[in-house]
Amino acid sequence: MRLAVRGRRHPDPVVSLSAYEWARDRLRTSVWQELGFGVAGWIVGLAVVSAGLLWLDEGIALAGLLVLFAPGALLGACLWTLYLRRRVAQVERVNDRS
Repeated sequence: MRLAVRGRRHPDPVVSLSAYEWARDRLRTSVWQELGFGVAGWIVGLAVVSAGLLWLDEGIALAGLLVLFAPGALLGACLWTLYLRRRVAQVERVNDRS
């Protein structure tokens, strides 16, 4: 990924081809599907952790804080996913053989 950011492919042709194929396969999933999986995972994780905290006697305040900060963390995770997809697209573009 570091070489792709600089606009250069890997000097080893086998590694370059492997990087291209990996990136191409990775980008076959639509961005909305990938974000949907991330959001679903965050919701399930938040529900499980909140239920565990609420089960504790003193966990109500912690669960409330967790729910309060969860949207910001979810937004951060979505932005990170979009950033990584852009980097993967750079790997595909730089290592393309056609």
